[in-house]
Amino acid sequence: MDTISHGLWVFGGCKLFKYCRKMNIYLLTLFSMVPDIVAFLPIILYIIYLLITFQFPFSDPLRFSLAVGDKSILVVKIASSLYLITHSYITWIILFIALRKKEIIGGMIHITIDIFTHSLDFNPTRFLWPLSNYAFNGIKWSNPYFLLINFTSLLALYYYLWKSNKLQKEIKKIYKGLSKYIK
Repeated sequence: MDTISHGLWVFGGCKLFKYCRKMNIYLLTLFSMVPDIVAFLPIILYIIYLLITFQFPFSDPLRFSLAVGDKSILVVKIASSLYLITHSYITWIILFIALRKKEIIGGMIHITIDIFTHSLDFNPTRFLWPLSNYAFNGIKWSNPYFLLINFTSLLALYYYLWKSNKLQKEIKKIYKGLSKYIK
């Protein structure tokens, strides 16, 4: 699943089911996106580097990895390694034990969703790495039918939250918190 959808589902799920009353909902939402953010940060930074140094191939942006030769291969290898680390329950269990923060389950929710929304063809989720390389062959999250269902469901969820005033209360709380800094 795409990174933003992970965060939207976790935040919306918290508001809908109230299962995270004793947790920081914002931290939980952030942790639900961390596996992808950390894994793809090297690629994002590399693209920024290519843009700043005027090496980004605007004529063929999908082939940006060929722009600087061997550097791109290293960036993809780093990102692939980080993907294995950040998409493993083992990593998140260790983090949970070390940091003793309930919100870390956001990362585990992310992995659970990815197990079923990633195929073996592209970024399979090896959720027990390094103990096992097993990955479930799920539906590709980029499948147009899945995207339609995902985004329509998110729209319906947030429409319901808005109509039931659960979202408006949150927006007022955020605004109140920010009003200290805005004059």
